Parts: sequence; C-alpha cells; structure tokens
Amino acid sequence: MSIIEALFREAGIYRAPHKYEYARRLLFLGILFDTDRMSMSFDADQCADFAGVLRRASDAVVAGGSLSVTEISSIAGKINWYGGLLQVGRLHESSWWIYLQIRKRATGGRKPEEIGHALRARIAADSAWWISQLETWAGGGLG
Repeated sequence: MSIIEALFREAGIYRAPHKYEYARRLLFLGILFDTDRMSMSFDADQCADFAGVLRRASDAVVAGGSLSVTEISSIAGKINWYGGLLQVGRLHESSWWIYLQIRKRATGGRKPEEIGHALRARIAADSAWWISQLETWAGGGLG
C-alpha cells in the first residue's frame, strides 16, 4: 500500500484518510483496491447510485423530457470513465455524447432541438446495458 500511496503523492494526488479501511484497502475514483484479497472492484454504493441516476435520466429522455447540459455531461463523463475500464462499454456510450452535442447547440436562449425516436431508443438501449453492468458491479467484482 505504501508503494501505491507514494506513487499517488508523486503524481500530486493526495488521499482522504477516510477512504482507507484497515490500511489494506484503498478507494480511489470509485475503484476499491484490496491488498488482502489481491483484488480490484468497483465501489458497490457508487455503482448502485449511478445505476439509479442513469435509470431516471434515461426514463426521462425516452419519455420525451430533456436534461440540462450539466446533467448530460455528468452522465456521459461517468460512462466514459467506466468505459475506459471496461472497453466493451465504449460501444454503449455514443448516444449520450450525441445527445450532449445536440443540447449544447441549444445555448444562448435558442430552443433545444428535438431529438428523434432513433436517438431516444439508442439512449434507452445503451443505458439499459450500463445499468445491467452497474448492478452487477454493485454486487462486487469487476464484472
């Protein structure tokens, strides 16, 4: 653990003391490193929370509602983070980035573009795939 901590300090990343458990577990950016079990896993609480956020957002978009640029950016960024760890996830993130670009064009008081049925369906499908992964990870392990 001291090697990991030294590496983080050298990179200018400092840990919050409450994110260590028994000095053998480190939670960093939602990933739990456990040196006793020699494993990495996603933090179950964060996965469960994001699955709920993603479900509500996807349901709202599919039902014809719209989200703010900030909300979409947060969702797309988190999906991008998880997709960097699970490369097959990259196949299921583009719909959120496309939606973000459409909503960004609606700045400056312009009326937002309506998104089509096809994009809503892709958002629903991509979100369902991610929710399934997140719920699996909420049970532990790297899926």
